[in-house]
Amino acid sequence: MKRAPSLLRPPILAAGVVAGLVGAHALDYWLLVSDPVRRQALLHATGHAWIPHIESIAVACALASVVGALASGLCDTARPASSIRATAMRLGAAQSLAFVTLEFGERIFAGAPPHHLSPLLLAVGVGLQIAVAATLAAAMVLLARASSRLAHALGGNRFALPRIPQQADLPARAFTPPRRVRRAATDPARGPPALTAS
Repeated sequence: MKRAPSLLRPPILAAGVVAGLVGAHALDYWLLVSDPVRRQALLHATGHAWIPHIESIAVACALASVVGALASGLCDTARPASSIRATAMRLGAAQSLAFVTLEFGERIFAGAPPHHLSPLLLAVGVGLQIAVAATLAAAMVLLARASSRLAHALGGNRFALPRIPQQADLPARAFTPPRRVRRAATDPARGPPALTAS
């Protein structure tokens, strides 16, 4: 049986993945390396110098995912909202895979030995990615459900953009070609009718 598409479209989920990945990534190093000087040196040595410069983008992605979930519920009440568990699993799997890939890729790019990656840092980082993903998933799904119920209470899908009718939606007679009017064939040999004197 084909499942109905969810309110949380791929762009909304992608914004949540980016926000959660960067946020949990930075939180991992902040928790395990308390000294700011040592943490900054470790970030630069392991190819993480980009994190402070992308934090504003992560915040923007988090806001975009939340606003996108809210707008989806208002504008598309026909779609059901995904479950929190399913959404958290999708976000958590994407963030964890991206986190592990980044940790090894950053070290290779910076020239640091990848085998020096701390197992504790990796384990805590994956745990944080899953926790942040669950939090974002709960926020997005609950907002989508609440806004969808609000749209129903206000009289249905009144916030939806006007839909442009497609060819399949129009009646068949709209596409019936006009009939050609056939003119009666005239014999060129015949002349005009003669006038009779009264």
